[in-house]
Amino acid sequence: MEEIACGYCHLLIHLPFVQFVLTIMLWLMLLCVHLSLPLQAIFSPIFRAWAPQRARAPPAAFLSAN
Repeated sequence: MEEIACGYCHLLIHLPFVQFVLTIMLWLMLLCVHLSLPLQAIFSPIFRAWAPQRARAPPAAFLSAN
């Protein structure tokens, strides 16, 4: 039998069904996946307000040269 519809028409006909199936598959995958994040990552500070070590001063020879 001869094909009446072109390839683009077939795509337009089947695309909503394909999108629906992909949406259902994504939803099922999200239901099955359980991400357990470690508590340290949630409560750890992003930056420290204090420096862990004090900054060093320039050498005394450098200060006396000026």
